[in-house]
Amino acid sequence: MQNEVKRKKGRIQLLTFFAMFISMCALKLSYTLFLFFIFASILAFTRRTRVYCSHYCPLGFLQDSVYKKKTGEKRKKIFRIPHFLVSIIALFFWGYIIIVTVYYRKQPQLLWVSFFRLMILSSATAFLLQHLARKRFWCSRVCPIGGFLGHVVKLRRKR
Repeated sequence: MQNEVKRKKGRIQLLTFFAMFISMCALKLSYTLFLFFIFASILAFTRRTRVYCSHYCPLGFLQDSVYKKKTGEKRKKIFRIPHFLVSIIALFFWGYIIIVTVYYRKQPQLLWVSFFRLMILSSATAFLLQHLARKRFWCSRVCPIGGFLGHVVKLRRKR
């Protein structure tokens, strides 16, 4: 039963990954990130969990795909990232998106290139942190979208 759930989750993540890849790279839709952000926010609000992060996030799927736990491997010690550093990363991420969107709003090709750079930088950081710390460290501790969705879930639970 648990293997069936893992397979279904893997298929959903693969589908989401290809949807983002096709819309971002093949179709070069500059607003792809906004669509996925809206989708993630709706899921978090309706489900009251960060289900997007665990089931749909393309970066999470890539991290799961490359992670191979070695037999007998002990869990790496998790180093703490100060909260102010996570706040700076989130501020940079959202500030970059807002500034680039405003600046390149009439030049979709340059907007697309800027968002693609941000995705590459986020992916490289996620893989580096996964290698240095543990599986999905970026997702659980640093990801600005996951942090925002956490606030959405808290807001929804208070109702």
